[in-house]
Amino acid sequence: HGSALGEEGVGAGLGTTDDGDAADYTTPEAVADLLVQHPRLMERPVLVRGGVAIIGRPKSRADAFLAQG
Repeated sequence: HGSALGEEGVGAGLGTTDDGDAADYTTPEAVADLLVQHPRLMERPVLVRGGVAIIGRPKSRADAFLAQG
């Protein structure tokens, strides 16, 4: 099983010694709360259309998503 935050813990993504563990963020609500508190953890850009959201990296993925118009 995996986590959107990886296996290194929350502090690794923030450059801090935060002792939060990725296992603490197993629900969408918990992850959303964490991203509100620490937006640097969010991969960007996020593209949303018609109820579908993707992370637009690499650029070719974003281009293909936008071309589906």
